[in-house]
Amino acid sequence: MSRLPDFRAAALEEAARLGPRGAARLLQQGTAWSERWGLPETLRSGGALLFPHLGLARCGAHTAAVVCAALDACQRFGQRRVLALGVLHARTRELEIARERVARAGDPAAEPSWGIQGPGATAMVRTAARRDWHR
Repeated sequence: MSRLPDFRAAALEEAARLGPRGAARLLQQGTAWSERWGLPETLRSGGALLFPHLGLARCGAHTAAVVCAALDACQRFGQRRVLALGVLHARTRELEIARERVARAGDPAAEPSWGIQGPGATAMVRTAARRDWHR
C-alpha cells in the first residue's frame, strides 16, 4: 500500500514558503479579480462561485477572489449567509479504499463517509456525526 499524501502538511509548508508578503499579493490579486469580474454581484443575484484548489501558488488568487466576493456581498449588499462546500479528500486509508470502491462502480450512498459533514451539519444528514473533515 502506498502512503497517502498529507494534504494539510503540504498546505502549511506552501503557506510558509509563500510568507506574509506572498499572501498579501494573492489577496490583492484576488480583490482585483473579484471586482473586475463582478463576483459580489454574482452572489447577490443568487449565483455560485467555484474555484480550483491546487495549492496557493497555482490557485491562491482564485480562492482569494471568491473569499473577497463573499465578504463584499455580505458587507455591500447585506447578504447574511454564504454556503461554502468543499471536497473531503481521501486523507485516510479508510477514505481511500472507499474512493476506490466508488471508482469501481460502487454506490457512494453506501459508504459510511458519504454525506454532508462539518459544523452545523448535524441535523442535515445521517453521517453528520462523522469527523473525517476535522483535524
